[in-house]
Amino acid sequence: MGFSDPTNKPWTQQEIIKINPKTVLDVGAGQGVYLDLIRAVLPEDVFVHAVEVWDPYIKQFNLASRYDKLFQMDVREMETFDYDLVILGDVLEHMPEKDAVELWDRISKDAKYAIISIPIIHYHQDAINGNPYEVHVEEDWNTERVIKTFKGIKYHQEFPVTGVFIAKFENEFIPKTIWQTYKDPFDQLQPYMLDAVNTWKHHNPEYEYKYMDDEQAKEFVLKEYGEEWLQLFNSLPVGVMRGDLWRYMVIYKYGGVYADLDTLCNQPVFNWISNKYKFIVCPENDRDFCQWTFAASPGHPFLKSVLDYIKEKLENPNYEMQHFVHAHTGPTAWSNGILNALNIEYGTNLIDGYEKINNSEIAKQNRFYLYGGERWRIFHFEAVKHMYGSQTWKEGYVQWVEDPLVKGKR
Repeated sequence: MGFSDPTNKPWTQQEIIKINPKTVLDVGAGQGVYLDLIRAVLPEDVFVHAVEVWDPYIKQFNLASRYDKLFQMDVREMETFDYDLVILGDVLEHMPEKDAVELWDRISKDAKYAIISIPIIHYHQDAINGNPYEVHVEEDWNTERVIKTFKGIKYHQEFPVTGVFIAKFENEFIPKTIWQTYKDPFDQLQPYMLDAVNTWKHHNPEYEYKYMDDEQAKEFVLKEYGEEWLQLFNSLPVGVMRGDLWRYMVIYKYGGVYADLDTLCNQPVFNWISNKYKFIVCPENDRDFCQWTFAASPGHPFLKSVLDYIKEKLENPNYEMQHFVHAHTGPTAWSNGILNALNIEYGTNLIDGYEKINNSEIAKQNRFYLYGGERWRIFHFEAVKHMYGSQTWKEGYVQWVEDPLVKGKR
């Protein structure tokens, strides 16, 4: 094994505690030293993945069974670094500076934090036990050179042989806020409703939970959007339509995760949200985007497109048509607004065509991501389970599909 400076590990461990990551990538795992540091101080539910290129280390130190996931590859071949923390412990000196910079630039676009541990004195090292990856390609890193070369470093600590450098990247586009709404004040919700709410709180303790009832929603619309929008909001004939419009408005204003009250959170949000994207959604069916759960950054232009589409519809509404809720504020309106922003026609197959949509220049420029493939129903029953309360929740829950105005058009 190559040399790993033990003098920097206590300080590094304390910095890991401060960062408090939920997902970690340990690059060049070796003996699994950083895994041991993490497991000693962080909760058991922290996901720790590793990259290790040298097969004998993987077998000798049982890396495949110790880490939650192991990538046996050269880290320069990794496709994504979408982690809260990427640890580069004694890694960058083993590659040319050009490769190290390219790798760092990719990490800085995906990760929230990174830690570099690297020799800051002249340090020659050849292959060890036949491992060519142990060779020090760059032998003369120093503190000034590291800080100058790798952008995003906020602070560092020097030790006799190595320096440890902490970088923070501005890659968290979607705020850690969960938004929900219903007609009644929160303290009047039914116990089964609170059970659903608590799944979101339980799985996401790092998120702020926010709720608005009908009166609070109206106050919000007036304060943030003005009298004209409030008149449109109040003119909607069915309460669920106001719930539709509110979700688009509140996420456009503040950003975060929206979830219908009749959803159960099965997995932590960090399992499906990504630092790379500003708008995350899945299909409801092959034509419509799901809008009972989605996430977006504040001010996202696709949300503005949705609001613009709805405003135009509400200036001359047709409440006599079948499925008028869906057409004016619900999934059809939501989907048309997003598709207009993507310059895609309504009716395009979202399930089969998700890759083409994600790879479009408009989607890339606006950091839009549509779940598809085997995970197209991620908000149906995988990460989130939709309970369809309008059909299944009876006691104390408004069955909007039973509203006479709606029922007569079905």
